[in-house]
Amino acid sequence: MKKLRDCTEEEVKEYCVKKCCGACPLNHGTCLRYVFENDKTMLSDKALDIELPIENKILDDEEKEYLTGIVKLYKKMHCEVNHIDKCCRPYDNYYYILICYTNNISHQIQYVSLPIFANAEMYKNMELDKEYTLEQLGIVIEEKHKMTIDEFFNSKDNLAIHCNTEEKANKLCEAFSGKKYRWFDGKKYNEENRYEWYGKKTCYINNNCLSAFDRVKKGGWTILEFEDIDLN
Repeated sequence: MKKLRDCTEEEVKEYCVKKCCGACPLNHGTCLRYVFENDKTMLSDKALDIELPIENKILDDEEKEYLTGIVKLYKKMHCEVNHIDKCCRPYDNYYYILICYTNNISHQIQYVSLPIFANAEMYKNMELDKEYTLEQLGIVIEEKHKMTIDEFFNSKDNLAIHCNTEEKANKLCEAFSGKKYRWFDGKKYNEENRYEWYGKKTCYINNNCLSAFDRVKKGGWTILEFEDIDLN
């Protein structure tokens, strides 16, 4: 729901197109669309407080597109955005967007601020110092196809799966064994995960070996995250 005073001309126009005049929240034959397009000041405070069934978007289309691009970039760098804040520098009243993210390689929570801006109309629907999740901001990153275990081992490309926790390594090795794959020396994956060799940098390679994340990356291998794999 959104109060009439906060609606744009386009939102009111779209609402009126979908509804008949008999459903207009303004009484006595006053046309909401006409009043809104010509002179919004004709409406009383009571009328402006009427709520319409319109989604109250926090970001406009341009802001959403920009931040979605930032989130996608961080995901490519093996980082997960936790929340996004709008902040204000107290000494000059300039604003900036602060992004909190988890680095899946170092497993650390980090922060980065985007360039400052002075225009108060930018991100105007974001409250200061409030943590917004991606879901709250309407930022949706499309789920890409998850690679199956067989696709991983049968690929002609050099592939590696990064596991930054032993729990993930155990699940992955169990899935490998369930598909009858074994280590290069013939041992079962689920009997020996070998995670202690490289710890949170462990990468399982599709030649039945494993290595460290930085070594695999330097070698030009395509690195997948544990979440990119279909374990079934």
